[in-house]
Amino acid sequence: MFDSLLEEDPWLQEYGLRRETEGQAEATRFNLVMLTEIRFPDLAALVKDGVEQIPNLKALQEMLIAISTAQDESTARHEFLTLRDSAQNG
Repeated sequence: MFDSLLEEDPWLQEYGLRRETEGQAEATRFNLVMLTEIRFPDLAALVKDGVEQIPNLKALQEMLIAISTAQDESTARHEFLTLRDSAQNG
């Protein structure tokens, strides 16, 4: 009885989705920092500091793709900074 009421409550559904998205963003941040530490260790601190305040999951995923596909550190830095600035500005 209570289970069905809980499943139908819009507030609880939104809260659950929000928590799920926050968890995905946190996991993406972690993966982004770990990948950067492996591929471009000199960028790791910049990336770690840069992703802390970015809640947008899509922006974080784009950063992860950019770091994973960058051919060199210079390209990775440029792509990351561009995406970070874009995410912070809106």
